Amino acid sequence: MSNRNDKPDDRTQHASQTLGQMISGFLVTQAVYVAARLGLADLLADRPRSVPDLARSLEVDCDALRRLLRVLAGVGVFESDDDELFRQTALSGWLRSDRPSLRNFALWAGGDWTWRPFGALSRVVETGRPAYPDVFDCPIDEYLARHSEAAQVFNDVMVERTQPVATALAAAYDFGAARQVVDVGGGLGCLLAEVLNAHRHLQGTLFELPAVAERARAWLADQRFGDRCRIVAGDFRRQFPVTGDVCILSSVVHDWDDTQARALLRRCRDALRPDGRLLLVEYVLRPDAGPDPAKFSDLIMLVSGTGRERTEDEFQDLLECSGFTFEGSRPLAAGQYLIEGRVP
Repeated sequence: MSNRNDKPDDRTQHASQTLGQMISGFLVTQAVYVAARLGLADLLADRPRSVPDLARSLEVDCDALRRLLRVLAGVGVFESDDDELFRQTALSGWLRSDRPSLRNFALWAGGDWTWRPFGALSRVVETGRPAYPDVFDCPIDEYLARHSEAAQVFNDVMVERTQPVATALAAAYDFGAARQVVDVGGGLGCLLAEVLNAHRHLQGTLFELPAVAERARAWLADQRFGDRCRIVAGDFRRQFPVTGDVCILSSVVHDWDDTQARALLRRCRDALRPDGRLLLVEYVLRPDAGPDPAKFSDLIMLVSGTGRERTEDEFQDLLECSGFTFEGSRPLAAGQYLIEGRVP
């Protein structure tokens, strides 16, 4: 015989619904990924369109597309009154390819290169080993080198993530005493370009892997920084043929364990002139229990390789063990921090 105490109260019911939404989140991730891959937001940018019309344009199955769009409309990505005519919303506007958006992030999150390794998360937690060697028989950097589509998506996401941080760094840090800035592992060079654009007296050096360096050379030439920026191709794990007054590493140190990170930072230390500055742009783990992008990024590092996110104390220890004086950290942009070290 039941009684009133058997009935869930409002808080219990809310908790159940919230957890249920979290559990089914994989469905939304994949649905948004397919929408991004098909370019549905671009097709609906100017006017509502019917499912048959969209299916003909995309050359996909009409019934399957309707069922996909119905789910997406249910979570607000698109909008429809009758499951037949669909239109854009504020959310799907962020999946368009013709303006700044989250489309590349959706392609990264739902792509095979992310989806399958995170499917192995249980094994990662059991063993402490990254997923890529087990899932793809190679580390993540080799996987990206072998798969051009994955590499393109990864690089595009990094450029988009870097832009607000680059703008904030160029505005917030005093480069007045510097003459030569070295960006280590800076991708296509968008952070370095932002710094050079804001501080016209600076010369820059971008140090990247050969395959990335070639793309960076073309990109920086398009940005008209060719005369103020030198591209050096190489692997900083084996050589470090660059010198400067300021060395910038943005989202680089978190890719490595402490031993590897210290080795890299010591090379930076040796490449800097007396009183030179090391600028790290990274997430910083905070001690509170609330949601934090650094914690999610740390989980990505766990699955992807041997890296990790760190606390401020851990960054201080890392810098001091590598020959730097720790100058502190401060919030920068997009949840990331500027961590500064000085050559004593």
